Amino acid sequence: MTQTPLGPPVQMVEPFDARAVHALVQRCFEPLRGRIDPPSSAERLDEMTIRAHAAAGELWAMLDTGRPVGCIFLSRMPDSLYIAKLAVDGAFRGRGLARMLIDRAVDRAEMLGLPRLIAQSRVELTEVHAMFEALGFRRIGTTSHPGYERPTSITFARELASRRAPRPLDGPGAVSKGPSKGAPKGVPRGAG
Repeated sequence: MTQTPLGPPVQMVEPFDARAVHALVQRCFEPLRGRIDPPSSAERLDEMTIRAHAAAGELWAMLDTGRPVGCIFLSRMPDSLYIAKLAVDGAFRGRGLARMLIDRAVDRAEMLGLPRLIAQSRVELTEVHAMFEALGFRRIGTTSHPGYERPTSITFARELASRRAPRPLDGPGAVSKGPSKGAPKGVPRGAG
């Protein structure tokens, strides 16, 4: 079977099919039900919260014939770009989509003048930990969801080599979006 190459990640801005993004995230996070405790915040996502995130932060997707088959949510923090809901459809895994989405996050962080990426993964998801480490992240700490005394998430960081200044918000070389409104002020406690 010949695999059609996918184009680069595309920023999802209105109007976009939030239903299709929601379906992708639900398909990708469904296998985690009963495997992680507490349940993933992906279970609480709906089309409205996905649209709100796209407006307040950034939502990037890999498309196959117009349908999202991979996505990543990005939120600007004071000193980093936070990655959430990295998802790749099972039929498209092993083709480098996660790497392409992380590369887009690196590009965005550099455009915004941010020195690092931050991500979190549940402690149970050792395959996700291995993926982040293979993509240049290192473990920097753990967090616990409210009501849990044990760590429930591992925080990962990837320091970026480039420390270029933020690009202007308008005029030549402008970035496509300004700072996120309502972005978290620190690493979300027990995100995921």
